[in-house]
Order: sequence, then structure tokens, then C-alpha cells
Amino acid sequence: MAEQVPSPAIAGRPRVNRRDLLGAAGLAGLGGALGLGYLLRDRGAAALGGDRARAAHLLRRAGFAPTAAEIDTAVRDGLAATTDRLLHPERVPDARLEARLAAAAYDTAKPQPLRMWWITRMAYSERPLLEKATLFWHGLLTSSFRKVAKSPEVIRTQNDFLRAHALGKLRDILVGISKDAAMLHWLDGTGSGK
Repeated sequence: MAEQVPSPAIAGRPRVNRRDLLGAAGLAGLGGALGLGYLLRDRGAAALGGDRARAAHLLRRAGFAPTAAEIDTAVRDGLAATTDRLLHPERVPDARLEARLAAAAYDTAKPQPLRMWWITRMAYSERPLLEKATLFWHGLLTSSFRKVAKSPEVIRTQNDFLRAHALGKLRDILVGISKDAAMLHWLDGTGSGK
């Protein structure tokens, strides 16, 4: 069995939460920044005991760089309640995110505001696993503004579809995405006669 090598320490660096990480990353570095989200370590976790370290690890894997308050809530609620909350996002109210999105009034018919709409969702959602799973499916079942630039609202529709099915059955996602307007355009299916 191979010896495990501990991850390098990031001593001296300030703590970073997902809101700071996503906000500072900008749109160009979004992919790289999201990859870093679960790699960041809570510097105080080792001194606080295993429960806090495990909670922080779980939340990093299930979302994007959790805040200290989110880690504290997970420790307080325990593993069972935390995983239940992550796996059943429909039970978690997300009114603050919806209010934030309504106040921002992003024009999601345009590419740049649509990107900001999604970044806001990832940064402020109370349902981090749902947003991370949406990002996963978006990366796997790829489409892009490059081909659909004249109608970015289909990208929003696709994003909403992926979010609605992100934690569901694979068959439902594959059948649905095969009929998705953005995916059909991306795969040049709009010109197919078959």
C-alpha cells in the first residue's frame, strides 16, 4: 500500500470562504477557482478536534469553500443532519439567495449577467451540493455561449434543467439533455434531418 503524503500546508495565507473565492476569481478564472474551493484547509481545524475537521472536509467536498459559520453549524448539527441537508436540498429554504438574485436583477438573456447570476448562486446558495452537482453536469454535458451566442437564454434553461435533475437519476438527465435546445445546437443537431 502506498504511503499517503500529507497535503502541503498553506500557513500564512488568510482563510478564504467561497464568497471571497468566487468574487475574487473573476469570470476568467472561475474553473480554476472552483477547483481550489475544496482544497483549501481550515487552518484551525487540527486544533479544534476531529469533528470540526471532518465537517470542514465534508463541506469542502460537497460545496465551494464553506464559511466558518457553515462549518460550526455542521459540527453543531452532526453528521447525519448535515448529510441529510446536503442530499435533500428541496428541504432547505434558499430565500436569501432568491432575494439577492431578485435585487441584482441579472438580465440572463445576456452572457455576462448570466454568468454573474450563476456565480451568485454558487457563492450564496444554502444548497451547495446542488450547485456543485449542477457545475459537474455542466462540465460533463458541455455546451457553450460560443455556438449559442444569439440566444443565451437557452443556456439558462439548460442550467435550470441541470439543477432540477443534478441529484436525480442519470437516465432522466441523459434523456432530458438529449432534447435540450442548447445541447442540440451545440452538437449541430438543429441541422440534422434524421
